[in-house]
Formats: sequence, C-alpha cells, structure tokens
Amino acid sequence: MTFLGLSLTKSQFRTSYRRARLLQQTMTNTGWISCKSSEVKLDITLACGQSFRWKETSPGQWTSVLAGNIWTLGQTDDKIIYRVYEKGYNGPSLPLPDPQETKSKIEMKRDTSNQGCDKLLKKSSIKQEIHTSDNYNINLPLIDSDNSSSKYSAVLQNYFQLGVNLEDLYGHWSASDPHFKAVAADFTGVRILRQDPVENLFAFICSSNNNISRISGMVENLCKTYGEKVGILDKEPYFTFPSVEALTGKQVEQTLRGLGFGY
Repeated sequence: MTFLGLSLTKSQFRTSYRRARLLQQTMTNTGWISCKSSEVKLDITLACGQSFRWKETSPGQWTSVLAGNIWTLGQTDDKIIYRVYEKGYNGPSLPLPDPQETKSKIEMKRDTSNQGCDKLLKKSSIKQEIHTSDNYNINLPLIDSDNSSSKYSAVLQNYFQLGVNLEDLYGHWSASDPHFKAVAADFTGVRILRQDPVENLFAFICSSNNNISRISGMVENLCKTYGEKVGILDKEPYFTFPSVEALTGKQVEQTLRGLGFGY
C-alpha cells in the first residue's frame, strides 16, 4: 500500500498514519470560555451580515479564519467552545472539546486569570459602552503557537467584545423602546463583532446592492485570489483576508471584474 506517495508495508503504514494523526493534533488547540448564550448567540451573530466568512461546517459549528489561523466554534448554554488549527494545518476537522470534562486537560488549559465574559462583565456598564467604545483596541492580536489557551481566549474576548454587558443593554433598550422590547426575546445574543478594519471596510464596499450570499462569495473570491493560504481543513483551503498592499497591483481591477466584482 502507499502513504503520501510511498510504498509501505501494513506495519509501516499504521505507524506513519499514527504519526501523521499525532502531528495533526499537535497543530490544533482547544478550549472554551464561560459566556451565556444570552450574551452571544453564534448562529445569529456570525450569519447576520456583519462578517461574511463564517460557515456552518456542521450543525451548530462555525468555521472561519480569525487572527491568522483557522477556527471552529461551538456553543452550549453557558460556554463558547473552540478549536484552533494553526497555520500550515492540512487534515480533517477534529471534534470540539466537551466542556463538561472539568477534570480533563481542557480544564487544566482553561484561562484561569480571566474566565470569559462573566468576569469581564463585572467591569463594564451601559454608560461605559456608550461613552468609551472608541477606546477599544481594534487591532486583532496575532496568535503565537505556545499552546497557551489564554492567547486564544483573548482573541475571542476581543472579537466578540465580551467586556460589554449585552443583557444590561437589552434591558436599557427595552425600557426605552417598546418596539425593541416586543422583539428582543426572539433575538437575544446579537452582538457587534470587533472585526479587522481592513476586512470590515472592503466587505462593506462589496455589500452595495447585494445580498448576503453574493457578498460572501465575493469576499471568499477576494481571499482566495489575494489572501495568504493558512491551511487546509477537510480538503478545503482557507485564506487570510488580503492586505491593502495586495490589492494595489495594476491588474487587480481587471482580475476583480473577471470575478464578478463591480457593475
């Protein structure tokens, strides 16, 4: 039999396969952060037309490129669960961790210095959100590969703005607007994402006179053509959003028109 183009015996094949699987697992990091679904609902927030790159790759699991790596997110009533595939990964998707395994390595790896939005929310208020939002750092931190789950938790806390108490805001808005109050219970956990400003701006430009499906396709083509390849998950390549410099070449306009951009 062959493995990666090499002729191997059955014993050699099993050994090579186990090593390949082990390598794949070492290129991923898992964990979770405490956060009630009333503070973030992934299915609404990631698919409502803010970001156009998250795909529901299996029921209740969302995959995209964030901060230079491939991420898959899931959710329970009180936790956001994640698996991060580091740059260069090439293999199948792996299951998300079970947050109930409190005595497992997942619990040992959890960020104990900041338990997610529950602790962050103690430091926030409606007044702070309204008057100090401009003070947030909008630059998404790059992830290093030191296997520290706190690095990954920090990315999610920043991306979902978990320092903002959404339940308090919903209460404030419901008290001020009867129309909002009438629909709020059906749309809990809708949160504004703190996206990379370059991606956010160009996606907004693509949104003119378009629907979410077409915008998503345009953004995906933009990434495949001018972004940097991050890895391959389930045989599908993933790319970063292109830099401004990558979009300034002489042939860019012609190429984008060939991809269906413009009118």
